[in-house]
Amino acid sequence: MTYLRVTTDGGFEVRMTVPKTLQSIIGKSNLTRRLGRVSRSEANRRAASVIVRFQSRIEAAREGRLDEDDAPPSKPVMISQARRIDPAPAPTKVPFEAIINGYLLERKPAASTIKRWKPVFAHFKRWVGHDDAAKVSADDVVRWKEELLRSGISGRSVREVYLAGLKVVFGWATENRKISANPVTGHFCAGGEARTFA
Repeated sequence: MTYLRVTTDGGFEVRMTVPKTLQSIIGKSNLTRRLGRVSRSEANRRAASVIVRFQSRIEAAREGRLDEDDAPPSKPVMISQARRIDPAPAPTKVPFEAIINGYLLERKPAASTIKRWKPVFAHFKRWVGHDDAAKVSADDVVRWKEELLRSGISGRSVREVYLAGLKVVFGWATENRKISANPVTGHFCAGGEARTFA
């Protein structure tokens, strides 16, 4: 599904339909963000982060959490000039589907690549037991790799399909500031070989 639309003035916007069950929480039937009158390639680039943000907002509503955009405005609080306390920002959940869709929107890989990598992420999500790319560590990736090898998957498939898929998509998420670091880096040994993912 494409969320990028041409506007009546010849520009672009991102438009995402809010599921009916969540519309009362979010307060809207559609989430829309204008991207301006730019080229299609620039619109695609700008749309990626907007789509990830909208998906996170919908996911927050689905989990019963109020997103900052959906929270009612709070009353102003008087803060002493002598002492100002800035609260630590709350950690933001980054669903795997959000970074996959962001990567696909921007990089547009071959259909065969999408067909290979989507099951890889589905398997990894089940294995790791959560849906937050920001929580994935290099240790998680190493343990997953070892389990794949123990299950009989060849070292080459582990390197060139499973780890490669994670590395590229997590790399995109790191470059686009969705997560702080790519957990698929360093030396991953498979099938007796050492291979570097830098």
